Amino acid sequence: MTDELTLAAAFRALDLPPDAQPLQVERAFRRKQALYADGALASYSLLDDAERQALLRRLEAAYQMIGAAAGSACRPSVAVEEKLPPAAELAAAPGRFLRARREAAGLSLREVADRTKISPMKLRQIEEEQYEYLPAAVYLRGFIVSYARMLGLSDFATLVTIFLERQREAAEA
Repeated sequence: MTDELTLAAAFRALDLPPDAQPLQVERAFRRKQALYADGALASYSLLDDAERQALLRRLEAAYQMIGAAAGSACRPSVAVEEKLPPAAELAAAPGRFLRARREAAGLSLREVADRTKISPMKLRQIEEEQYEYLPAAVYLRGFIVSYARMLGLSDFATLVTIFLERQREAAEA
């Protein structure tokens, strides 16, 4: 009985009915995660950092519990929120950094594409740092932000800056 109540609470935490399908669970979890992400406009003034982190951990636990109950492999985020390495270290190979983080999370390019709605080809070009094939800066910025958030990274402004600078340099060459 306790498990049923706990599972029911997990569905309530994600604002889902108990008969929600796996894709609905995934989408609800990602939506809530984005709602309470660092700097999210919808919640930045409502919660302090500790409250926000605690809420994100509860959401992650609810997501995992629903996945376990359904017998599916709901993958945890790489981290609820993780800082980037120093800019100098990241600047050496930002695409390889993203690939390493994706692989460490056990995610395929297809899974990342499904979660971010970025084509696998564009994700591969980002990871391989093929700047000449990447879209205009405004789109690239959105792709990097979406990819970094999906991986659970915070403070991704440095990552965006590095990619945009490299793209500009490639265009000038």
